[in-house]
Amino acid sequence: MISVAESPLYDNQNEMKLHAEAIRRIMLHYNNIPVEKVIRLYEIVLRRFKAEAKVKDFLVLLADKRVEQLLRKWNSSHFKKHID
Repeated sequence: MISVAESPLYDNQNEMKLHAEAIRRIMLHYNNIPVEKVIRLYEIVLRRFKAEAKVKDFLVLLADKRVEQLLRKWNSSHFKKHID
């Protein structure tokens, strides 16, 4: 299992496990990006979404999709830089 920080970010163990699984799935898809960066990015996105959320049931899906968008964008610009 992915080790995520135990902090006020996660309300309980079940929530932490749910987000850790989302992080693990993202890392498997973007295996060229360091684990620490994926975890940090995910937790930054989650913290921002959680601060504004009125309903928290879908935060894992929203954070997952946003992190994937950011990583796709980073991947494309990162690789373009190294190809030129």
